[in-house]
Amino acid sequence: MRAMPDMEEEGGAIGFAARKITSSEFFLPLFREGMDIVAAAAAYLEGEGKRESEGLRTGPKLAYIAVSMRLVVALTEIVAWLVLHRAVQEGEITFDAAASDAGRPVLSRLARLSDLPGREAVPERLAEIADRIDRLGSRLAATERALYGDPTAAFPNPVLQRIALIEAAFAKR
Repeated sequence: MRAMPDMEEEGGAIGFAARKITSSEFFLPLFREGMDIVAAAAAYLEGEGKRESEGLRTGPKLAYIAVSMRLVVALTEIVAWLVLHRAVQEGEITFDAAASDAGRPVLSRLARLSDLPGREAVPERLAEIADRIDRLGSRLAATERALYGDPTAAFPNPVLQRIALIEAAFAKR
């Protein structure tokens, strides 16, 4: 039995978006899709991807490394978000507790993998997985905005802030 969100609008009514998003019919397919992408990415990076990367020249190999590292970061954030919201959906924590957690993942801050420099040089299968992650990340970020409004102002991501500083430092060269 899932827990209904505690978030209330004026007049004591539970928000429609929160009710729909935390429903099994809406959430479980997203959760399964996320876990399927994680499994596909892990299988690729440990198998075919490892073999493909060995034969790459320096430039494409660096692009492969950069995309695969950012892919793992994105998947980590997505899985954390999905697990948190599964806990809400299953009644393990309340919606208000999830909403007020300053450490909760903020998917609207995820960089799109398709925008990474050198992305066009990576093997086709890695590009396909990155595209799947981008699409799921966009859908989850839209879900997040429907649930919480714009969370990026309230919960800045320190890792992404550091990455932006590093990118800015190298851009000056």
